[in-house]
Amino acid sequence: MSDPRQIFSTAVAHHREGRLDEAAKLYEQVLKKVPNQVDCLHLLGVLSTQRGDFKAAIELISRAIEQKKFAPVAEFHNNIGAAYKGLGDLESAGKHFATAARLKPTYAEAFNNLGSVQERTGVLDDAEANFNKALALKPDYAKAHCGLGNIALSRGSITDAITHFEKAIEIEPNFLEAHGNLGRALTDLGRLDEAEDRFRYILSLDPDNAAAHYGLGVAEEEKGDPEGALTAYQKAISLAPDEPDFHWNAGLVHLLKGSYEAGWQEYEWRLKRAIKLTRNVDLPRWDGGDISGKTILIQTEQGYGDTFQFIRYAQLLKDKGARVIVECQPKTEELIARASGVDEVISRESDVPKCDLRIELLSLPKIFGTTVDQIPATLPYIKPPRPLKETWAERFVLAKGKKVGVVWRGNPLNTINPKKSVPIGEMAYICAVKGVHCFAIQLDASAEEIAALNARAHVGALGEDIFDWSDTASLIDAMDLIISVDTGVAHLAGALGKPTWVMLADVPDWRWMLDREDSPWYPGMRLFRQAAAGDWRGVTERVRKELAAES
Repeated sequence: MSDPRQIFSTAVAHHREGRLDEAAKLYEQVLKKVPNQVDCLHLLGVLSTQRGDFKAAIELISRAIEQKKFAPVAEFHNNIGAAYKGLGDLESAGKHFATAARLKPTYAEAFNNLGSVQERTGVLDDAEANFNKALALKPDYAKAHCGLGNIALSRGSITDAITHFEKAIEIEPNFLEAHGNLGRALTDLGRLDEAEDRFRYILSLDPDNAAAHYGLGVAEEEKGDPEGALTAYQKAISLAPDEPDFHWNAGLVHLLKGSYEAGWQEYEWRLKRAIKLTRNVDLPRWDGGDISGKTILIQTEQGYGDTFQFIRYAQLLKDKGARVIVECQPKTEELIARASGVDEVISRESDVPKCDLRIELLSLPKIFGTTVDQIPATLPYIKPPRPLKETWAERFVLAKGKKVGVVWRGNPLNTINPKKSVPIGEMAYICAVKGVHCFAIQLDASAEEIAALNARAHVGALGEDIFDWSDTASLIDAMDLIISVDTGVAHLAGALGKPTWVMLADVPDWRWMLDREDSPWYPGMRLFRQAAAGDWRGVTERVRKELAAES
C-alpha cells in the first residue's frame, strides 16, 4: 500500500476502532510522504493527546493550524486546546477553546471545553454560561451537566450538584467522572454509604482509578473507619504517587491515630497542594540544622487554632539559640508577640526584616521529631497583655457563680463547620445549669442566637466588644471555665492554661485523636465526644452533668 490517501484512510479506520499504535504508524508513513498533510497532522496530534504526549500533540496540531491560517478550522483549535489543558497550560487551552467557539458557534464541545477551563480557574459565572450554551446546542451532553454540577458543588449548592451529576449518569451510565463527583457530593451531604457505592462502582470498572480510591478513603474516614481510609489512601498513592491531596489525607489519618512519625512526613505534602498557605519569602528553608545565633522567620498558616496550638515551638527554637520572628495572621500580632520564645512579630503584609532562615509553623513538629509522648506542653505559653487582662477582669467582678465562656460554632466559611457546631438549643441547655453564669465568646453571634440562649438562662453577649485575639485571650483569662466546640478559642484557652472542655464530633479533627478524654497537647483539657454522628444531646448531657457537679 503506497498511496498516501489509502494509507491515511486505513489509519483513520484504526484510530476510530481504538487501535492507536497501528494508526500512529500509518499516520507517520503518510507524513513521510506528504509532510504537510493537514488532516494527518491534526489526527496524529489528537492521537498523541490520547496517549498523554501533550507536547507532541501541540507541535503537530500547531503545524496543522499554520497550514490553515487563512481558513481556520474550529476542530483544530478545540483539539490543541485539549492538549494544552492536558499539559496544565489552562490559559492557552482557554484561548484555543474560545477561538473554536467563535469560529463555529454551533460547536457544543468547544463551549463545554471552554467552560471546563473557566470552572477550573474559578471563573464560575462564565463557565456556567458556556456549559449552558453547550446544553442548548446538545441537550443530552453529559459532560456539560457534569460541569454544571462541579460549579454547584463549588458554590455549596450540593443538592443542585447531585441533580446535574445524576442527569449526566442518566445520559451516560458509565461516565466515571460523574460517578466520582456524585460520590464527592454525597460525602459532603453525609450520605456516606451511597458515596461509597459510587466509588466502588467506579473501581468495579476501573480498578486502578486513583481518584476513586481517594474518594473511597474520604468516605471511610467520615464514617469513622481510619484503617479503611488509610488503606484506600495508600492504594491511591501507589497509583498516583505525586498527588499531594492523597498524601496529605493519609497524613491526617496517621496523626488522628497517633502515628506521628508517619503523619508528619505525609503532612508536609500540604505545601504542594493547590491551596497556598504562606507567601513567598526569599529565604532558605530551615532543615533542622544548627540555628544558634541565627534569625528565623516562622510563617503561620491555615487557621487561628493552628497558630495558637503550634506557636509553642517558638520556645524550642529559642532554646536552640535562635532569634525568632513570627509572621502573624491579622489581629493576632499583639498576642503572639507575648508568646514564649517570640522576639518579634510582623504582619503578612509587612516587609520581611533581615533573617537567615524561614520555616512554616506546622512543619516544626516534624523537624523536632514530635511524638505523642514528647509533645512540648508547658502551659501557659501565651499570656494576655496585662492592661487588657485587668480591664476585662473588672467587667466580671459582680458576676455571680461560676463564670463560663461558651462557643457553639466555628467559622461559617469552613465547609466542616456544620458538622462540628453544637445547635444553639443544646448550648442553651448547658447554660441553664444552676450556679453558672455563662458568657458568649462567639464573635459573630446573631441576635437570634443570643435570644435562644437567654430563653433558658441569662447569658452575657460579649462578641461585639471583642476587637482582636488579645481581647479574646483577656476575656478567657477572666473566666473560670471555657466550654467550646473545636475552634480557635478552644486552642487559645488551652494555650493560656485555662480549664477548657471541648465538645467534639464523632470523627474529630486529627489533633484530638481517637477515644481519649484528654489532650496531650493541653494538659488538663477535657474532651467530650459524640458517641454517634450528630449525637450532640449525648455530649451536652455529659457536659451539663459535670458542670452541675462543679458548680
